[in-house]
Amino acid sequence: MMKLFRYRIFLLLPAVILISRFVLAQATDKPNGLIVLITDYQSKNVDKPPIEQAIGEVFPNAKVDSISHPLSTFTVKEGAYTLQRAGEKFPHGTVFVVLFENAGEGKPIALKTKKGSYFIAPNNGILTRVARAMGVSEVREITNPKLIGQTTPDSASHRQVNFFSVAAQLAKQSPFEEVGALLEEYLQLPFEFATVVDGEIVGHISEIESEFGNAATNISTDLFTKLKWQRGDTLEVDFSNEQKIRFPYVLKYGDVPVGDYLGRFDDTTGFFKVAINRGNIAETLKLEGRNKVVIRKIAKVIDGEIIGQINLIDEYGHAVTNITADDFTEVGWQRGDTLEVEFENRQKIRFPYVKNYDDVPVGDYLGRFGSTSRLFKVAINYGKIAEVLKLESLSKVVIRKVE
Repeated sequence: MMKLFRYRIFLLLPAVILISRFVLAQATDKPNGLIVLITDYQSKNVDKPPIEQAIGEVFPNAKVDSISHPLSTFTVKEGAYTLQRAGEKFPHGTVFVVLFENAGEGKPIALKTKKGSYFIAPNNGILTRVARAMGVSEVREITNPKLIGQTTPDSASHRQVNFFSVAAQLAKQSPFEEVGALLEEYLQLPFEFATVVDGEIVGHISEIESEFGNAATNISTDLFTKLKWQRGDTLEVDFSNEQKIRFPYVLKYGDVPVGDYLGRFDDTTGFFKVAINRGNIAETLKLEGRNKVVIRKIAKVIDGEIIGQINLIDEYGHAVTNITADDFTEVGWQRGDTLEVEFENRQKIRFPYVKNYDDVPVGDYLGRFGSTSRLFKVAINYGKIAEVLKLESLSKVVIRKVE
């Protein structure tokens, strides 16, 4: 049964990048007869005869599926993320029709991926992530009157072009070159990658997943690799709406009890998401797309020792760790205590836990919490401990109290 929607196309964003001279490659899969409609439909229905007529007159045996996205303020960037996820979940050879209201000035184009899937959409950047994830074989402007139906469903899409008729033609294996003129330039959105700053990952929420309310981010696996974060680590995230939570980094949802927070990489997109097992984190924390996220690794307390890492070597050569005052409170350490630290490079030193640098003589080791970062640092008063002990960022530290 065909699912039907009021047809919508995305607004054209002003910030776009002109991508030129992309490399052509041969796709390996032919169209499989499946047409997928991707929309921001929420609760409205429209008459189905125009769609059925447009597709059925061209390809009566077409299989039609649909994906709706119930967001009231949908953006092209969020749509690009949704489209990438859909493109990678459906089999190669599928024809996707992207329908969102208010197309702006983006001309209708058809993109053929290296994997043999097809996307019909306005040339407004919506295909950015598909192009990056699946590769581009060809992009063509839809201009051939032989493939354009005589009538166009009542929609905000480009009224000269029947998206459904073109999709049906491609689904029944009409040659892609018949769509229209080859484009050597097409529009893509600036792709904002998450970054590592002082041992933390700074990114944003790419999308609130409509079905489960998971917060999908723009954080890729290479950043976790760079920071040496592994499954089983406890992470903390600050959202820009001032919500803060801790959660384990896991492989699958069932690795935590029902109702608990978790973080994992999406099997399809490869990007990190924060979620609640069988819950809706977006509703619980009132999260929205484009919220900034800052994620850090939390130190562990095991058998009275604090196990963490050096987040960064600061401008003074001090070793700033990811250990917080909460960790010291948990083990009951106080200023004046003598501590011992083992670094990953097998260097081991003892030092007092103090408030200020000048609480120890010049040249002596010390440990204190930064006044700004609130993170524990190991230092030399008027010296550079990183140079003296050959310490490096992201290396492991183990701190214990000396009795």
